[in-house]
Amino acid sequence: MSVESVPFIGCHPAILEILEVVAKIADTATPVLISGESGTGKDQLVRVIHQSSSRADKPLVRLDCGALAPELIENELFGHEPGAFTGALDAKPGKLELGHGGTIHLDNITTMTLTMQARLTRVIQERAFERLGGTRPIQLDARFIATTPLNPKDAVRKRLLRKDLYFRLNVVSLHLPPLRRRASDIPLLVKHFLDQYNKSNPRRVLRMDADALRALESYPWPGNVRQLENVVERAAILCEDGYIRAADLHGKLLEHESDVIEMAGHDDLTLEEVERIYIERILQKTRGNKSRAAEILGINRKTLLEKRKKYGLP
Repeated sequence: MSVESVPFIGCHPAILEILEVVAKIADTATPVLISGESGTGKDQLVRVIHQSSSRADKPLVRLDCGALAPELIENELFGHEPGAFTGALDAKPGKLELGHGGTIHLDNITTMTLTMQARLTRVIQERAFERLGGTRPIQLDARFIATTPLNPKDAVRKRLLRKDLYFRLNVVSLHLPPLRRRASDIPLLVKHFLDQYNKSNPRRVLRMDADALRALESYPWPGNVRQLENVVERAAILCEDGYIRAADLHGKLLEHESDVIEMAGHDDLTLEEVERIYIERILQKTRGNKSRAAEILGINRKTLLEKRKKYGLP
């Protein structure tokens, strides 16, 4: 199955580069480590890799390491034999066993305890494991894909990710950029979400007008693609005559300053990161008019030029 047959929407150079790598590694057993902010599409990219490979007809098994208490992850991952612990009356296969022949997706890998990470490292290395309470090695043929919203190198430095597990998973590393860095993909994403909406609803929404699109393109999207999807769906429900206008969008789309502050508090951004995001938003809002942007920012054009160079802004 080709990458194109699995929908991952985007034409931004960073996305096209990711999809080129996916096309090269999809049909291998190479482990993959995917990073990116919440809502950028990490789960979707995992599905693209799995469905683009010869394992597509085999299971894609997902374990959200952050959704389970640490004491439950071991049983969820390895399964157990009867009598392994109190209440274990029957044998139960774990995610590793269920994913044999297919792909095992370890979501939020950095929330797994370091002890469990050590055990997982051995499984990836030896391609075998035992159920809890078991003595018989179970051979494993599966591809491992791990995802995290954190910068993997920072996670290693902060001892949230074991270095040996990082090296095992980081054979291929993919980073999904936040939506605010690929605003050129928003029209394509909007069309995709409207097509999906029209497939499941009797009242068709024909298109979104230019002013509404511009509002979406200038918004910082702290919730990324997932947030955009929710906004488009809400606008499709509320719009009249089959056309989405700027007035149909949530009012907060125009509140750039409060959104940057919200992002700073939610994502623990540094002062420089907040400044970069805000300058980028103002440049988008003024459509690249440097004089107007400098006026809004309260700085002169020379200072704006220096900050654009510093942050790699257009």
